This record gives sequence, structure tokens and C-alpha cells, in this order.
Amino acid sequence: MRHVLTAFATAVAFTLLSPASPALALDDNLTCVDFRTRSFHEGYHTTTIGYCHRYQWNPPVNVSKESGDLPEEPGGPGGGVEVPNRRGDIECYQLRKQLAEMDREYEQIFLDWQVKLGALMKAEEAYKPQQEATEAARREWLRKRASSRTWLNMYLKRSGLPVQTYTNPKGAVLPKDPQDYTDIDMNKPYSWMLIDAIAAERAAEAAYLAEQGKGIPLLNAVIEAQEALDHAFEMATAHTEERDLIEGYLEKNC
Repeated sequence: MRHVLTAFATAVAFTLLSPASPALALDDNLTCVDFRTRSFHEGYHTTTIGYCHRYQWNPPVNVSKESGDLPEEPGGPGGGVEVPNRRGDIECYQLRKQLAEMDREYEQIFLDWQVKLGALMKAEEAYKPQQEATEAARREWLRKRASSRTWLNMYLKRSGLPVQTYTNPKGAVLPKDPQDYTDIDMNKPYSWMLIDAIAAERAAEAAYLAEQGKGIPLLNAVIEAQEALDHAFEMATAHTEERDLIEGYLEKNC
């Protein structure tokens, strides 16, 4: 995750971002002919962004003031009022104007991403100590569990008793866990050691579950912060792609 965040931070530091415009035309003559949408999911919420993938210029038509007939060319017979070369001027002006508006919104978009990143780092720092405590409790439980099984094997072997089994839901026959032995013969060798080991295992398991419970809300906070940061990254990427499309069109045609 860290290398992804670092790469994104470098990218947005040199790229101006903007939310996609829902408009299908920049003015009366520049029309969107390829309108697309992109959806992002955040928990149970879905955000859909609309943006124009390709524009088409529809130059104004000159009409004769007197007869209403169409002239052969702009400014030709028929009294048309079309200004020569005005198509490029209007198109480029409108596109540059849209880019300027995108650039002005860059600061807020980048700030939002930074806030989300800070929230994730804060959530991770809060969860880290609890995560370590939970893992330590889990290791202790597993250690106590192994000890109780060792004492169970010694108890059964020295007492000449058979291993008790059970059948799981899949139909497999498995040996019982030491905690499931309820008929331990106190007169058999190692019986007291086995009982103490089972008690220690149960206490260790309860401690592990308690630590696990403490960590659940902290872990949920980390997950929510990560999802929010991912959403901000996706939004910024969509904005950047839209701006690049417009900028590329300007470079090619203006």
C-alpha cells in the first residue's frame, strides 16, 4: 500500500485534477459526441461520474439577412455575418476556459486526498498496538493448546485408554480436543496435569478472544479509512484522465 500511495502523491503533485463535468456541450456549437460514465464503489454507496470522451465542433451556419438562403461560404454573397476563422477561436477559448476551472479546483481535490491519507495513517497507528497485543495473545493460546495436547497424550498412553474421536460435519473422524474430555479418571497417571493444562488453555483462549474483540472496532476504522482513500484516488484518477483528454485535444487542434 505504501508504494502505491507514494506513487500517487508524486503524480498528483505535478498534475492538476478536476471533477468530471456533467455538461454535454461547452457552448452551443461544441458538442459532446462520446459521453461516458465511470462508477466507484465505497461500502454500500456507488458514485457515478460522467465525462466527455470526445467533442465535435458544429460551426454556426450563415443565413442571408434578406432571403434567409444559405450562402456558398462564410462572408460570401447573401449577407452572411460569419466571422472567418472564428471556429478555432471559440473552440480553443472554451476548452482553455474549462481547463482553467479544473486547475482552480486542484487544490481542494489534492487536499481531500491528503486528509484521507492522514486519516488512514492515524487509524493504522491506533490499531498497531492492539494488533500486536492480539497476536501475542494468540501465540500464548496456541502454546497452551499444544501443552494440553501433550499432557492428554501422556495421560492416554500411561493409562492405556483409547483416543476419543468425533465426526465433523463433513463426515471425517477426528480426535477430540483435550477440552472435550469430560470423563478424566483422577486415579490415572497425569490426570491432574491434564486438568491443569486444559484450564490454562481455556484461560488463554478467553484472553485471546478478549483482545480480538478490542481490536475489531480499530480494524474496522482502518478498513473504512483505506476504502475512503481508495475512493479519493479513483476520483482523482478520473479527473486527471478527463483533463488529459481536453489538454490533448488542445495540443492537437489549437
